[in-house]
Parts: sequence; structure tokens; C-alpha cells
Amino acid sequence: KAQGLKFGSRCVRQISLLAMAARVVVLALRVGPTLAQASPSAPAASLRRLATAARKSGSRPKFGPALGAIASKAARETGDGRHDPVFWAELCKELYTRLREQSPQNITLTLSALARLRIRDDELLDHIASSLSESWLRNFNAQDISLLCGSYAKLAHTSPRLFQLCASELLWKLPDAEPQELALVAGACAKVRVYDATLFRHLAALCTRRLDEFGARHVVNVLHAFASVDAPAPDLVRMLTSRLNSEGVVGELEDVGVAQACFAISREAPRQPDLLDEAFRPLLNKLARRFIVIAREAGRPSEARHIAALARVCLDLGALSRPLIQFLSAQLSLPKEGAAAGRRPVLLDIFEAAATLRASIDAAASAGVGGSVGHLPKEAAALEETMRSVLVELVASAASATSSLSARDAESRRLLAWDFALGAWLGDGWTLKLRPKLIRSSAPKLPHASAGRLSAAPGQKPLGRDSAGRSTPP
Repeated sequence: KAQGLKFGSRCVRQISLLAMAARVVVLALRVGPTLAQASPSAPAASLRRLATAARKSGSRPKFGPALGAIASKAARETGDGRHDPVFWAELCKELYTRLREQSPQNITLTLSALARLRIRDDELLDHIASSLSESWLRNFNAQDISLLCGSYAKLAHTSPRLFQLCASELLWKLPDAEPQELALVAGACAKVRVYDATLFRHLAALCTRRLDEFGARHVVNVLHAFASVDAPAPDLVRMLTSRLNSEGVVGELEDVGVAQACFAISREAPRQPDLLDEAFRPLLNKLARRFIVIAREAGRPSEARHIAALARVCLDLGALSRPLIQFLSAQLSLPKEGAAAGRRPVLLDIFEAAATLRASIDAAASAGVGGSVGHLPKEAAALEETMRSVLVELVASAASATSSLSARDAESRRLLAWDFALGAWLGDGWTLKLRPKLIRSSAPKLPHASAGRLSAAPGQKPLGRDSAGRSTPP
């Protein structure tokens, strides 16, 4: 009996040891892939997140295989831009720590939901971009890859390596893509400035072949994308503009689509002058009418960047209309008080729109549009005052709102494009007071306006603009 008890006790101890070993193996299998994703140079925050995941890896995932569906539903049901930060933090954490366990649909649907709500987790986006490989992307279909690229573009998170992998994989899967997916891929690559010539050739061929399946919004997205990256596709541009000129197509566009089409025309017109009278001018007439209808139906001022896009293409093509200039000038207004970081880009858009409209008035006067009253003195004075107010506010908020060197250089280049014209419109107020504070010292010097006010003689181009509407040196 004693020998039997001793044998039984030994068996129990061995079984306990085996059970403990089995638990260690299961824990290693769960934590191992997660820890393997961290490189030796991973940031401290990533290592802390992985360490926390390792400690809690024995617990079950909160969302599981339904991660993508839950994220997509939550994004659709979230109203007025408000979201629960705790819920989305937990969702991002599970996607990060259990990325290898997720299906392509879960990854792309979750990223699409985050992009829809403008929730940008740089650590998560970098982790996904560095983890995805060529072999892994073979499991993604055309819709998955288009959502992946679109999410990164919407969140303004550039990842050249990821987009290059997606471009290579899309060459095999684009024939299965729907029109909205083709437009999404083209728009995403254009937004992050990633141009792959082979990919865009495939996109041009497929869009040309399936143009009848495209809605107005998708036509504009493709046209805008090809114009943004200067992709050579004259036949596609001709077909897209012809489609937009069809009866009722422009009427389906919103203000964003109208602005995108205006930008595309402005970029494509110098490259394809043969389409100017045949396609671009008739389309611009329809776009301007559609913009006015949208603005009146909305009952609120249009966005300055949309006004600037329409005014720019009218100036570039010489399609000058006094009623349109008056209408667009009345739409411009300074934004209400807000955060400096979010207010500054809006101010620059307002300045761009006001300067373009002011140059259009000069061009209309030089061309004799409207006869002796073509100068529109009331609108010209109002636009000059708007520009002066914007520039003064930009000077006042420069130190707090613009901290990086790249941001200051970008603003300087944007203002420098109007340097010569501003000297004529605002005089010494620009040359001596505002210019030194807004344009970096590397910019060329402008003679004082007080030495002789500059004006446009009859028959000449408007001040500071060349035939394409670009700024010219003094």
C-alpha cells in the first residue's frame, strides 16, 4: 500500500510538470510572433506596447475575427465627428498586437474606419507598413489593396515601401477591380505623390476600356489623379472630358468634384491645347454653373480652396466673366476664431482665392471685358483688404502656428508666387512691412512700390502673371 501511494504521488507530480510545460508552450506560441515583429531599433513606445501584450497574452482577444466588421460599423454609426477614444484605442491595440492573426479584410476595414474618422495612429500605421510583405499581400484582393492605399492617403501617412509593394501586386489584380477601386487607387497614389509609371499605364488602359461603368465622381477622381502626377495619358484625358461634357453628368458632382475637375483642366490645358475649344472651355462653363448652383443651394459661403480652384482655371484659360468674379468675390469671408494650427491653412486658401480673383479683375480690364466698368473697383478694393487682413494675421500667428522649417518654406513659396502682384496691389504695406516677415531671406528682393506704382497697360497681361497664370519675376 505504501509503495502504491508513493507511485501515485510521483505520477501526480509528473502530470503537474507536464501541464505547466504545456502552458509555457502555449504562451510562447501566442507571444512569440508578436515579439518577433519588433526590430532591435524599434522605438521605446513600441517595445513597451509589446511587453504589455506579452504579459496579457493569455487573455482572449476582445474583438476577435469580427474586428474589421466592428470597426466599420462603429465608424458608420459615429455622428458629428465624435468618437469614443477608449474604444478606438483598444481596437488599435488589438490590431497592433495581433496583426499576424488578422485577415486582409480585418486589416483594411479597420484602417478604412480609422481614416473615415481621421484617427491617425502613426505607430500602428508604421507597424502595418513594415510588417506587410510581398507574399502576405498576395492574400489581399483588389478591394483590400485599394482600401489599404486609400486609408494611408486619407490619413496623409506616406509609406513609399508599402505603396511600391501594392503597385507591384495591383498589376495582377486591377482587371478584377471595380470602377470605384480604380479611382481610389489612382487618387491615393496621387495624394501621397507616389507615381509608378507601369501602374498608371495599367490604370489608363482599364479606365479607357471600362469608362461607361464610371460615375461622374469616379471620372473626376481619375482625371484629377492623372493631372496631379502629370501622368501622360492624352487619350484618357480626352475621353474623360468628353464623358463629363455629356448631358447631366456635371450635375451629379458636389463642390469637391467641381474643384477637382477645375484643377485637372488647369493642369491639362497647357499640355493639350487642341482640346481647349473642343472640350475644356465647354466643360469649364458647365462646372462654373454647377458651382453657383451648389453655393446657392447650400446657403453658406463656399470653401476658399474650391473658389481658388475655379478662379484659377478661369484665369489660366482666359475665361473671364464679370458676374462670376463678382459672385466668387462675395463668397469669400474670413473664418471665425479657431485654433491657430487649423486656422492657418484656411487663411492661406483665402489669400490664394482673393489673389487669383484680383488678378482676374486686372486681366478682365486688360481684355476689355465689361467695357469701361470692367475694372470692378468695389470688388478689387474688397479683395485687397481681404488679402491685407489675411497677411497681417499670418504675421501675428507665425511664431506659434508655423514651427517647422518645411512649413515656413512652403508658405514662403506660396506667397512668393504673388510677390510682384502684391507689390502693385498693396504697395509699401507689403514690400516694407509684411514681406520681410512672411518670405524667407533667400527670396529675391522686390523694388519698393513707392518708387513707382506698377499697373497693367491696356492689352497687356495682368500684373505678375504670365500667359498660363503663373507668377513672373519683377
